[in-house]
Amino acid sequence: MKDKIYCFRDHSLWKWFGLLFLFIAFWAGFSSCQQPSHAADITKEVSGISANDASYKDSTGKYVPVTSDITSKWDNATSYSLQYTFKIGNTVKVNDGDTATVTLPEGVQFPPNTNETVTLNNIGSITINTTKSTNTATIHFNKYFADNTSSRTGTLTLTVRGVKNSNNINKNTFIIKSGGPFSEEDPADPTAHKVTDSWPVKHDGVYGFDKNGRYQYIDWNAIINPNNDTIDKAVINDTIKDPNEHIVPGTLFIKKAGSDQILTPGDGYTVTYHPNDTAPTGFTLNWAGTLNDQLQVYYLGQISDQSAYSKTGDISNFQNYIEIKGNVGNNQIPVDNNAYSTGNVTLGVKGGGTGTNVISVKKVWKYVPNGVTKPSITATLYANGTSTKKTVTLDSKNNYADQFTDLAKNDADGNPIKYTVVEGTPDELTPNKDQPVVPADYDADPGSQETTAGGTATLTNRYDPKTNITVNKEWHNVPASDKGKTPSITAVLYKNGKATSQTVELTSKNSYSDSFKDLPTIDADGKTITYTVAESQVPSGYQSTTTGPQPVKDGKVTLINDYSPKKTTSITVNKIWKGVPSGVTPPDIKATLYGYVNNKVISSQTVTFNKTKGYSHTFNKLPTADSNGNAITYKVAEQAAADNSPYTEVTPGQLTPDKDGKVTLINQYNSKKTTSITVNKQWKDVPSGVIPPSITAILYANGKATSQTVE
Repeated sequence: MKDKIYCFRDHSLWKWFGLLFLFIAFWAGFSSCQQPSHAADITKEVSGISANDASYKDSTGKYVPVTSDITSKWDNATSYSLQYTFKIGNTVKVNDGDTATVTLPEGVQFPPNTNETVTLNNIGSITINTTKSTNTATIHFNKYFADNTSSRTGTLTLTVRGVKNSNNINKNTFIIKSGGPFSEEDPADPTAHKVTDSWPVKHDGVYGFDKNGRYQYIDWNAIINPNNDTIDKAVINDTIKDPNEHIVPGTLFIKKAGSDQILTPGDGYTVTYHPNDTAPTGFTLNWAGTLNDQLQVYYLGQISDQSAYSKTGDISNFQNYIEIKGNVGNNQIPVDNNAYSTGNVTLGVKGGGTGTNVISVKKVWKYVPNGVTKPSITATLYANGTSTKKTVTLDSKNNYADQFTDLAKNDADGNPIKYTVVEGTPDELTPNKDQPVVPADYDADPGSQETTAGGTATLTNRYDPKTNITVNKEWHNVPASDKGKTPSITAVLYKNGKATSQTVELTSKNSYSDSFKDLPTIDADGKTITYTVAESQVPSGYQSTTTGPQPVKDGKVTLINDYSPKKTTSITVNKIWKGVPSGVTPPDIKATLYGYVNNKVISSQTVTFNKTKGYSHTFNKLPTADSNGNAITYKVAEQAAADNSPYTEVTPGQLTPDKDGKVTLINQYNSKKTTSITVNKQWKDVPSGVIPPSITAILYANGKATSQTVE
């Protein structure tokens, strides 16, 4: 492939701000561009290449939509980066040689007199031609899109200029640096080696293209003292920053502004090259006496054949730094950006991949609270279960999305390759048995994603900061004779009220203290997890005073057992009848004693009170704890009276014994008397076979009908 980049060379002022560079990132196929006889314009079938589709790379490096308000401020001496993202539908027929036109937004132009065709690395080529007063570029498709009809997408990035004139130089500026690719040969056909330009300094040979038809020289130039200040002891230091470039000896020349005469060292300056004279990478220019004029300095830099651009045509940025020192009046030139300048020249193109040969990777963050900064992560690509060592970094700069490009869709046998994307670097994943390696306070959900060429792998991380819970065991009221003999106990971790399989054993060896570590704090739905801890079983002879799951406070839980060897208690129940008339005997009544552990009934005993057995009973030898050492609480309840009973319960419900272990049940006699009336109906002289009818009888009270009836 031959990558052609046009060099517009002019010594007018706007040249100082850099020449056109063109970067094309095209997701396409793997065939060269061929031109059949029946080419068609398919511009209308390609979305994303109109003037309204362009996006602009702003100062933060992000691409934002281009508007006329933005382009109206662009000048013709500054380079700007435009990007188009296009798509061709699956049903669109694309033939080898078909074309599509990319249109620039209003207020944007390519540099004048540009006429070039740049080969795109996969899908064809693009032609930029401004000799016909047009602001368009034409894409020439090869047959790849004819053979591959799905997921046909791409991105085109162009460097353009504004149309607004900008010839003003800051009055505080002391030096300006710029540059551009240079060849004495015709850039329209670099392999023809036709000389169309010449370097002003006499030299042997031709400063032309390299054997691959690529630029191998950069025209570096600088304006010194653009405001014609009076500078004493002026010293200019110029340095080439790229290790794959050096100054071509004998190409440096200096002119005064407005003059074509080339100055020589005898005209008031000296030049010293660094680090040597044969392949220098910098020089120091000392101006003798006072510098009052604007100077223009030119030289050629030669690109090494070891650079990525020279080898493959890959995009490379070449940088040059220049600074000036000296005195203006009684003051030194300030050491700020007005006293130094950096020139940048970008060469090369880069393309590769299509929707069918790209794996897109995106990162999704779940449940991250406001104010928490999401970290960058590295993802590694696997092919059929084996690491390819290829990685992408996902961070806020790329909105946590990137791609693995230039991937084979099928293996050598024609079988589809199964790709897997796993979070982590190759060095991290190998010892981790290819399991995902995620940032602290996050979990992988899921850990990896399988896909095929053209697919998307979504890696999801859930925010889940871990916590530790320390469990301490305390023994109370242990006799001196039993101290040091306290048994071991097992503490169970509860998650949202449910027991888990996680336990810790507390023994004298660990001083009855241990921890549950690295516990997640957020569940799969993003809800906070509540942890509690409970003792699995209370040892015999002890009673727990922290029964049931205990809450965590400040990362700690304390479980307490009280020494209680077979303790018992007694509860006395007394029955009192109030207001019972003389001669009336209270009925038999039952009372039940209930035993509770953790609000659950574990035992019950019933006693009957009557005139014969008496109206007081004591329940003796009641255990104060169950077999697990959990404390037992007791309550007493009286059997409910019948609906027609003349007694009313004064102490209804379950009653808790007082501090002396006593419960008193009280019933009040109701003086209101009731009676029953039976109504019978008799029929006389009814002949045999005649069925008497039903009748309704009404109850009267004190001569007045009531609402009570019987049928």
